[in-house]
Amino acid sequence: MHSLSRRQSVSAFELISIFVALAAVALLQLTVTRCFDLFYHPLWLDEVFTSRMANDPSFAHLFRALAHGFDTNPPTLYLMLWPIARMLDVIDNSHLRLFAMLWMLFGMTGLYAICRRFFTRGPCIVAVLAVWAHPLIIDQGFEARFYAPWLALTVWFCYLQMLATDDEPKPRLIARYVLGILATAIHYFGAIAMFMIAAADFLIHRKIKRIIPSLLGMLAIIACLPLMRGQRANLSIPTWIEPSTASDIRDDIVAIFGAPSFILVLLLMWSASLLRGRETSDHQPRGDLRELLPMSSLILLPLALIVFSKVIQPALVLRYLILAIVPMAPMFASLIQRSGRLAINMAILSLIALGAITIINKSHATRGLDTEFATAIAEIDRRVPPDGLIIFKRRREMYPILQIRPDLASRSAQLDFDDAVLPNVSRMSQYERDMGRKGQEIYSDLKMMKTDELSKLSRFFVVTPIDEYKELQLELPGFDISDPDGVLHVVKTR
Repeated sequence: MHSLSRRQSVSAFELISIFVALAAVALLQLTVTRCFDLFYHPLWLDEVFTSRMANDPSFAHLFRALAHGFDTNPPTLYLMLWPIARMLDVIDNSHLRLFAMLWMLFGMTGLYAICRRFFTRGPCIVAVLAVWAHPLIIDQGFEARFYAPWLALTVWFCYLQMLATDDEPKPRLIARYVLGILATAIHYFGAIAMFMIAAADFLIHRKIKRIIPSLLGMLAIIACLPLMRGQRANLSIPTWIEPSTASDIRDDIVAIFGAPSFILVLLLMWSASLLRGRETSDHQPRGDLRELLPMSSLILLPLALIVFSKVIQPALVLRYLILAIVPMAPMFASLIQRSGRLAINMAILSLIALGAITIINKSHATRGLDTEFATAIAEIDRRVPPDGLIIFKRRREMYPILQIRPDLASRSAQLDFDDAVLPNVSRMSQYERDMGRKGQEIYSDLKMMKTDELSKLSRFFVVTPIDEYKELQLELPGFDISDPDGVLHVVKTR
């Protein structure tokens, strides 16, 4: 096999073909599993942030909402979505989910491009399908947030870094700079990921010029620091995330690196090796594998966030680790390169089937959440009189339900409990209250009501998860709260 030169890249036709093929696979999986509801089911809390801000008719108001902390992330995602919303008049649930899925497929195409520089087509296809079938990839591929664009931007930046030369074409140079800035500035942890990529790139090439796009991306994050200060102002607690335990760390590591699709590939390749009997020299990768080191550094992202969690503040959330999955693709392509056509074809078919199962699991999970919202709405319609006040304990239920039923907004509010009870409630409840206060200052329909205001009422109704009834009693001292086993409680002043 001939080595690929640094100037060489995969043809545009091949990459377009792979993107179309991946889209066809996703469409096939959705059709066979009948899971098209993944596009149009109700939004959950974080997706409501995306929807409200992307559909904000005023760009100035959007930035005011972001600066005030309605969403606690950089503005990059909204700079992408807001122009689309203006062209379409409104971006609905299906548009937002389709936007995420297309970005994820674009990211998978980038992974294929990276693998293809070293390996033949079959192993690259298997490697990409193994990543696509990962539960976290499917999960974020159908969620209206920034994780799919973050992954795609980072992968394509790594690919262009592999192609970078002293005399690279100007359009590609500009694209590399733009990708470096966007990949860093779409999430605050993009700075950590980009630092790891830049450090590994400098370790190999020893050229400051190559890491300028990464440095500009980090400068973009620094420019967002005033925005971050506004987002974190007036919080009684810095984050909703609980400190991670050893079991939390173990579970997240297993979830990232122990995905069923990864295990399946390893089992198939080992079986093929046993049947083949011995290795041959024809299965060596093309090119210099050190080119993969910058992207492969992302495999240490869980460790970086563990350190961040211990030194600065808790930050270990599974979806934050999504970039740690992408280095697995070239590793699997390298293993699969040693297998014959039959094993590769079996792996492709098995991974398409496993991806479909992952999509079913994602659909079931979203339906469970949808059922929670539907149950709460049904209880409201059945038990709350037309003039009854509806109080939500958390934004997690209030914002999505008002997105589904905006007619309830005029008689709904979030509970704004007193500071005196803060030592008795969870970090999540503290954070939800503080962020709810920010929300009501930006959007008039997202109101809050203080406990002393509620004490003047003879009766009102509270929506809360069944497992938070005891905490609700702590947040409302001096009130009688009915129905401990329900999601809707009648509350009366003692």
